[in-house]
Amino acid sequence: MASIKEVENITGIDRQNIRYYEKEGLIHPKRNKINAYRDYSQEDIKTIKQIILFRKLGVSIEEIRSLLEGEKQLSEILINQKIKLQQEVKGLEAALKFCDRIKEETLSDLDADYYLDEIKKEESLGSVFARILDDYKKVRDSEQIRSFTFMPDNMCMTPAEFTESLCKYGAENQLNLVVIKEGMTPHFTIDGVEYKAYRYGARYGMMVCCEAVNKEDYIPKNMQEKKYAYYRRIRKTLIAGCVCMLLCLSILAYWDGKDKLIVLVLIIIGELSSLIHSYFVYGRNFKG
Repeated sequence: MASIKEVENITGIDRQNIRYYEKEGLIHPKRNKINAYRDYSQEDIKTIKQIILFRKLGVSIEEIRSLLEGEKQLSEILINQKIKLQQEVKGLEAALKFCDRIKEETLSDLDADYYLDEIKKEESLGSVFARILDDYKKVRDSEQIRSFTFMPDNMCMTPAEFTESLCKYGAENQLNLVVIKEGMTPHFTIDGVEYKAYRYGARYGMMVCCEAVNKEDYIPKNMQEKKYAYYRRIRKTLIAGCVCMLLCLSILAYWDGKDKLIVLVLIIIGELSSLIHSYFVYGRNFKG
């Protein structure tokens, strides 16, 4: 057991901080039965060091308490803190850039109203962009619920073969897939979402396409159907546009042979592969 003075020397913080942590219920030192002084165990000292670490990372007392009480995991706390710090960094970068825009040298010449209006404009634009980006991400993620396609092992020539292919796909991808209506356009559910399936011939063989039956299962909440369709068109156009641009720049690079064009083509190839990966991962695959 250690006294509060010894804990001060071990941890490097003063007793006011130590008692504050006790008051907040983060540590629970026992009282010495002889003199009623606080006795700090090795576990108390370990906890204090953990608190110091998290406080240096900017983690709030409330978050630390939830971590120590087992309400949240360390990984969750760190992820949330990283997001918070990234937002703070963006805010500081914006403030740093805005400082350069203030040209007045004396306080009496400073037009605070003008600069406050400018800040409001920038904040407004940022919030609009954030909402647009958030809506786009919601639509992108909803594509994994809306529809998906896979190539079956058989031709699905009979209802029994079709059911077999669906069940096999569900088992291979660890999905809670339950066939509720057999046939050549069978219906099934995955985690309560109802789908209908149909087959079609593709270049490399028979394919099975599965589409959600009810719109409310895949259209993001509080998003109008027109807006949802608009963002879906943007996503499709983005992929198609990258393909066309890649082809054009490839032809130019072949004809001209300039290094800059080749580098640009390589960059676009990278972006295109990222888009295609995103499309198939988020739009066609339940495993995400």
